Amino acid sequence: MNSNRLYRLCFVPTTVVLSLATSLQLAATSMTRLTTSVIQQTDDFAFWEAQCYERVGREAIEACDRAIAINPNHTGVWVGKGYAQEILRRYEEALNSYDQAIALDSDYSYALLGRCVNLNRLEQYTEAIIACELAIKGDQRWGSGNSSAAWNNRGWALEQLERYDEALLS
Repeated sequence: MNSNRLYRLCFVPTTVVLSLATSLQLAATSMTRLTTSVIQQTDDFAFWEAQCYERVGREAIEACDRAIAINPNHTGVWVGKGYAQEILRRYEEALNSYDQAIALDSDYSYALLGRCVNLNRLEQYTEAIIACELAIKGDQRWGSGNSSAAWNNRGWALEQLERYDEALLS
């Protein structure tokens, strides 16, 4: 068998494979778009709650908003929205979201910590200290963390107010 004939035998199947791969890629893209479109129409709270926690930035906020529209009394989703806003440096909006969670559960340590952190970022140190102390005394639900962030933020606020002796105790 000469090399030209061998080349043609190899070339034809390669073009067929490439053509099939392109068709499969187009089909997969179409399925992904269709699935995404169908999913975005769902009013399933559990779906949007999960998306609220899994996505980042504006997409997370949009997912949290969808979950809140279905169940506005879920503290975790409000906290998730606050965290997503915090990541985008939208501290006043984040503070409002944490306040919504606190309005639903006034002892929720993680929401109170979010309030404390954002008040510090907004340079409202006296209010931040109060929020941190409430977080420390709260229900001890910290997500994956613990009270150390509340103590640290309390110390930061005290230092900014030049209350150094108290800051050292934090």
